[in-house]
Amino acid sequence: MRTSRLLTFPPILLTAVLSGAASAADNTDLPPMLRADVEVGYSGNYETTSLEEDGLLVGRRNILAHDMWFKAQVGLYHGIALTVALPGSIDTTISYPSAYEMVFDPVTGTGSYRTAQPLQTDPTVGGNGLYGFWFGVAVSPTQASWARSLPVNTRLGFAARTPAATLYSDKRGVAPGGWGLRFEGDFSVPHKNAEPYMSVRLNYDLDATTDIVYDEGPDASGVVAIEDADLSLGASLFTRIGGEIIAARSEKEAITKVDVHMALDYFSHSDRGSGFYLPDVLDASRTTIVTRGDYVRIAGGVGLIQEINRYLGIRVGTQVGYSLPHRVENVYPVRTGPDQIDVTWYARLVGRVRLAGDPR
Repeated sequence: MRTSRLLTFPPILLTAVLSGAASAADNTDLPPMLRADVEVGYSGNYETTSLEEDGLLVGRRNILAHDMWFKAQVGLYHGIALTVALPGSIDTTISYPSAYEMVFDPVTGTGSYRTAQPLQTDPTVGGNGLYGFWFGVAVSPTQASWARSLPVNTRLGFAARTPAATLYSDKRGVAPGGWGLRFEGDFSVPHKNAEPYMSVRLNYDLDATTDIVYDEGPDASGVVAIEDADLSLGASLFTRIGGEIIAARSEKEAITKVDVHMALDYFSHSDRGSGFYLPDVLDASRTTIVTRGDYVRIAGGVGLIQEINRYLGIRVGTQVGYSLPHRVENVYPVRTGPDQIDVTWYARLVGRVRLAGDPR
């Protein structure tokens, strides 16, 4: 049995960081020309699921992750802005309590946990690093303040992400591995005391080429199982519908809002090295690229938005999600269980560079 000092990439955190963990006003507003909005944030995520083989419980997988990010958008012209973001993982720990050693099943011709013995120690792995640098452009075709005949705030955006170290390489990074593209659309309808909104994000990861490296021996030296492996990383779609309700308003520009939302996300098939999402695999599969099955996630959350003034705001919130069962690796009959849940919590500090006469 061999284990890897790996870091898995939690897609839920990317959802929170770049795909909707913002208020309706944040998502649909752009800074005025030659002005800027900046943001520093933290997000934590805990995900737990059972691992099942032919309906039998064969282990659990827990992931605890802590992320931080910096985002900014600079107004180039009225309704046009340049956007940048730099998200990264402070620490991610993956643990496998009650893990079993995988053995070869001559009946099925593949690996199995059903007749195996428990591992002497429960594998725990982890790491940290950058997800990559995002840069793009956003436009606002309509704003409710421009014309009463079309009281809808809209924001359309496109961004690209640079490659960064993947968990399969010897650096044990957190990025998918290759270039990434994001297409986004945000829509909101402001009212006197509420603002319903909808957000849509499509993330597409271009194919990546990377070495598949495992840690072997007492000195944890890296062993390259596959050189220049070509990985098809797939795509993910994030949708979010919600509303902001104004809870309090002061005469000095301070506003308190409550955000309530629902989310529906889809994650397509994705290639990876074998043994990075299971506690133990057969040696033969380590030289094979495997595929994770696609799945759907539903979630709901609540947040508190405090606009201190036109220059500064604070956002805190939480979200609970549920993911449908899916195949962990296509070469093994192991699926996540029907109990896969995740809890995300976040805190964000938003600053705005404005002049006295500028709108918020």
